[in-house]
Amino acid sequence: MKKIILLLLLIITSLNSKSQCELPYKPLSAFGTDTVAFMTYNFRDRADCYKGKTLKEVSEDLQIPIKDFNRSKIMGRENFGKIRGIYLYIYSSGYARYLMMSENTYNGLYLKFENLIPEDEYTKRSQSGWSQDLYNHFKDMKIRSIEYTDRIIMPKSTTTKSTRQRKPHKIKK
Repeated sequence: MKKIILLLLLIITSLNSKSQCELPYKPLSAFGTDTVAFMTYNFRDRADCYKGKTLKEVSEDLQIPIKDFNRSKIMGRENFGKIRGIYLYIYSSGYARYLMMSENTYNGLYLKFENLIPEDEYTKRSQSGWSQDLYNHFKDMKIRSIEYTDRIIMPKSTTTKSTRQRKPHKIKK
């Protein structure tokens, strides 16, 4: 009886983990100009589909140019000075601030890499924001997980009222 229950739990668990990736990819054109719906469906609902893929594959599915980024640094003695992943944004930092202050939704992706990246490799490539050099450096790195976020990591001097609901932002064609 215990073996049957264990087998059923194993089957149910494996079905749940596969269900996200069985959703088909939908291009931006299927959502009109609604980038929030596009990113929610493709990068939140289908997040498991990107495990083990590369930044290059994610950026091809994104279909929107990456304008800005931020790093996710590890704190702690053992891995101090290493980067776990990067946040990618489809807006410039100035436009993101505008969206934040006007209570619109702004979206981004957090890519957690399979391997840690030494900080010095990052810093010599990050002097001018997102660039072709950064893309070339990160493009073949394998992704451990991907998360869609509808907020942007901003400097501490920027404040928002987090209790208000944000209005979806649509891009103009």
